[in-house]
Amino acid sequence: MTDPEKDNLAREEERILKRIPQEIVLLSLVLAVGTWIVFDGVSAALVFAGGILAAINFIWMRQAISRFLFSGKKKALRSGIAVYSIRLLLILGIFFIIILFFSEKILAFAAGFSTIIVVFLFEAVVGLSKLKEWKN
Repeated sequence: MTDPEKDNLAREEERILKRIPQEIVLLSLVLAVGTWIVFDGVSAALVFAGGILAAINFIWMRQAISRFLFSGKKKALRSGIAVYSIRLLLILGIFFIIILFFSEKILAFAAGFSTIIVVFLFEAVVGLSKLKEWKN
């Protein structure tokens, strides 16, 4: 691959990585509106909150990985484990709080949090379709 091709690929990757959190928030907002129409406002707020948390986690993980890749290997491993552990504890803490106060509505939060999976699948399909176009 030549340098201009690498630059184009890097720019495209950067656009996709910036677009993913926006798509997560947008999808969770659409699901929250639907949830509000069908169920209630608390469930809709939990769906949206789950999507917001998923977008924040994506941004946080992306920044952490970028930072660790540019530091030394041994330091990166220790820092990566520490940051990932803290992140996991925060997610578990939020789920615990929601279970404690809204136990009957935990599925609404989980649905919002799971929008990241739908967005990843969408981006994978778009990326594969571009790859197919490139090969033809």
